Amino acid sequence: LVAFSGPAISFLACWRLKLFPTAGAWGHASWGDFKEIFGYGKDLFLVNVGTQLIMASQTMIITRQLGLEVAAAWSIGTRTFTLVSQAVWRVFDVSGPALSEMIAREEHSILRERYRAIVVPTVSLSAFAAVVYAMCNSHFVTVWTHHRIAWPPLNDVLLAAWMVVSALVHCHCCFVLVTKKIDFMRYVYFVEGIVFVAAAFLTVRWGGLPAVIICSIICSILFSGAYGVWRVSRYFELTLRDV
Repeated sequence: LVAFSGPAISFLACWRLKLFPTAGAWGHASWGDFKEIFGYGKDLFLVNVGTQLIMASQTMIITRQLGLEVAAAWSIGTRTFTLVSQAVWRVFDVSGPALSEMIAREEHSILRERYRAIVVPTVSLSAFAAVVYAMCNSHFVTVWTHHRIAWPPLNDVLLAAWMVVSALVHCHCCFVLVTKKIDFMRYVYFVEGIVFVAAAFLTVRWGGLPAVIICSIICSILFSGAYGVWRVSRYFELTLRDV
């Protein structure tokens, strides 16, 4: 239902606002355009596969190495982390169409300022949310589960750090996706996911849940984070320090 409701609402909105081309102005199907769009979709698919390995493989690794009880604790303890992170990411996500229009019009100076005006509040909001999360989540889990699940505050501190890192990575890497010039990023996320799965699988036995979170932070910084910063610096012709 969700998959069909979005396109249906978009169609009705375009029809009501009379945004469709007039009769005879639709143009013709182009094999070149189809290959370009298909290639872009293929790259997005590879990026999404890598993202799933990074963000959704923890439960499987923990279940395999530490058991179902620890996996259940992880699922409950990180529920608010996922919710808050998605809320923070929406600041950039809703700005995608406006940034795309500036890219199409080649308004590079305005684009750079608008992008900076999005990144700085997003990361600042993530830092504020991370502090609140680190202070409150363990108490929330205790009350929510009626003291049945012990969730150490150390996990929240590490997740708070990952929240800030992921917000910055999300901004830079999603901007690369908006430019539609994915290039090597199609492999960066996938390689990061493979490295994370291997590292977490090897360290979770002796390090527990903190080891999994630390692996996530390190992989995000070294792979998608570093690549996103480098691509943004090249696009805007800025130094890495400025970005």
